[in-house]
Amino acid sequence: MYDQNSSSLFAGSDLMPSPPTQAADSPASSTKNWSDRNQGIVPVTVKQIAGAFASCGNKSNPTINGVDISIARILGLVTNKAERLTDVSFTIDDGTGKITFNRWVSDHADTKELAPIQKGMYVRVLGDLRGFQSKMSANLISARAVTDFNDIVLHFLECAHTNLQTARVNMLNSAHGGIGSVTAPSQTTTQFPHTSTAQTAPFPGSTAFQASFPNQTNQVTYSCSIMDNSRSTMFGMVLEVFQDPANLRHEHGLHIDDIVRKLNMPRKKILDAVNYLVDVGHIYSTIDENHYKSAQNY
Repeated sequence: MYDQNSSSLFAGSDLMPSPPTQAADSPASSTKNWSDRNQGIVPVTVKQIAGAFASCGNKSNPTINGVDISIARILGLVTNKAERLTDVSFTIDDGTGKITFNRWVSDHADTKELAPIQKGMYVRVLGDLRGFQSKMSANLISARAVTDFNDIVLHFLECAHTNLQTARVNMLNSAHGGIGSVTAPSQTTTQFPHTSTAQTAPFPGSTAFQASFPNQTNQVTYSCSIMDNSRSTMFGMVLEVFQDPANLRHEHGLHIDDIVRKLNMPRKKILDAVNYLVDVGHIYSTIDENHYKSAQNY
């Protein structure tokens, strides 16, 4: 429907955002060829946009995980539509929040393009968020009605995938002093013992570094000591259990208590390992906060 196939759902410039670049283009740049701008398209939820607007301050371009989301792709239900002589606007509700899109009408073609979009329909839209500075609205670039409701599920999977990927890149950059004031000296890599999955997972060694992170009131400097080898080995043992082929077949993954029984370790240590593996994207929660599954085949 949208010229996508199963081999390219999670690849290509129309999904994965490029690193943040320079500030927003001037109004005259709106006539640029669309192929020059599609690198900035990011699938997002309205809640993510609201959070980005709240944190962008006076900057014209909101960001999520350091990625410019000036051009956002959103999918949701049309809850309101207003047609005037000069413009057409409608509100989208995707279940996480609402946002209003506006299209200025310059000729009959603009009105005709949006005529099929009506209240109560699910639509997939591209919107330009630049310059709105904390207002939950955007300039409409395009809107298409959703005819296959699998696209709704796909959109939210894309949002989650993109968010995890950008968060992972930021974490890796931070560990190597690439972002903010984080400074990391040389680090060692610990490999897990060989398992039936024929995989090893690297974890940092026992190097310490200073990192500064912002909070709501001021800059607080935290002294972070990266895990020692004993912790990385324990994390590796927990990950091996999740990646066991027999456990990958479980639809809802494994319960925390299953890991405790298999490894005969204190529950608190297992929880620490699980929380870390979730943070770095190796596992994810399923039916509740006690069930987790490996992201290896996700």
